Amino acid sequence: MISGYTKHEWLKDGIIVVQEAEQLQQVRRGLATCESLEILENEHKTQRAESLSHLGIDLAVIDAFVSLGYDLEDEFMPMKRHLAKELHKRGIRLGAYVQTIGTIYYEGVINEEKNVLDWMQRDHMGRIPTYYSYVSRLIPCINNEDFLRYVEKGVRYAVDNLDPDLIFFDNYGYYTIYCCCDNCIREFRIYLKEKYPERSQVIKRLGLSSVDGIFPPRFPDDMNYNSTDPFLLLSDESSSINDPVMQEWIRFRCQRLGEVSARFSSYVKSISPKTAVVWNAPYMGPVGGLNNSVFHGIWPEYIYPHCDAFSAEAEQGMLGLHEDGRLCTRIRTFKMAHRAKRGVWMTNFMRKNILLDLCESMAFNPFLFNTIGPLGLEAIEDETRNYIEFFKI
Repeated sequence: MISGYTKHEWLKDGIIVVQEAEQLQQVRRGLATCESLEILENEHKTQRAESLSHLGIDLAVIDAFVSLGYDLEDEFMPMKRHLAKELHKRGIRLGAYVQTIGTIYYEGVINEEKNVLDWMQRDHMGRIPTYYSYVSRLIPCINNEDFLRYVEKGVRYAVDNLDPDLIFFDNYGYYTIYCCCDNCIREFRIYLKEKYPERSQVIKRLGLSSVDGIFPPRFPDDMNYNSTDPFLLLSDESSSINDPVMQEWIRFRCQRLGEVSARFSSYVKSISPKTAVVWNAPYMGPVGGLNNSVFHGIWPEYIYPHCDAFSAEAEQGMLGLHEDGRLCTRIRTFKMAHRAKRGVWMTNFMRKNILLDLCESMAFNPFLFNTIGPLGLEAIEDETRNYIEFFKI
């Protein structure tokens, strides 16, 4: 049950945020230039903290643990610790970016965790899904205990090194529709047995006498979906899900993500009570009619009690009334936030309608969070500065 708003008063005051844009990951994705590492170093010097202070930034999110392997993380951690100290000196709070639960860059991790491939999800043919088309990023399974301990180890690494005010869990949730690994088979059957302990209940719900032969379902090929691309899984009549095992699988995943959320949140609070927790439970809005419970295993009432705020990367650059009459708004997300008594961390890296973004948050967000640019942001438009100053009056 959701009992009340976060105890972190500074969050309820509202914050203006800049966020590091996953710099090291961009190199592996082939999006870097010869100057990228030099730019990265410059963004972590004392002058960067000073510039952010002059811009009126309240919180800076920097990469803390991005599942590239500790050997690489350690190399760049000294400059991150330096920036963290310089930010805190100026009264700017620090967010530690953690990217592991939804995706792992296995090529760096496998040198330190030899069984990392055993943590990954499997489809019915034994194939490991990738994060969209990025073959270097695999999708782990949250029913694997070794993987969950690895996430906790990464959180501890971030806390010990950076003393953050906030942990930002990115890519939060599943990134496939199903997993057929041994852990999921076992846990799904346990879930069904606990929910339907009597033979008569199993017959009535599933048309079977026992759940011992049930496997995680394979979704039909004629559904409008791709196993790792959420934008191709849309909620329309042609993709309605009537199969009772599929329905139970969806509920099982949502419940399981809630259990993992409670575990991670409790772990953060146990090692650093002052640190707030934010999930970036993706594509809330929703975008394109995406059914988040089916694809991402996200059901708000399961995960939002265990965070202090949640992020929503929805409708970036699309807000407002379009020529065809469509109104793009995040009011639905804000309604969910009011019900959950949580603030929404609005992320918009597309600046063409940043003012509308800020206005909508000021009007409807329980408390304002807005990411207004990357860590290297050098200037803010006069109009944007006026809106921020108005909010802070």
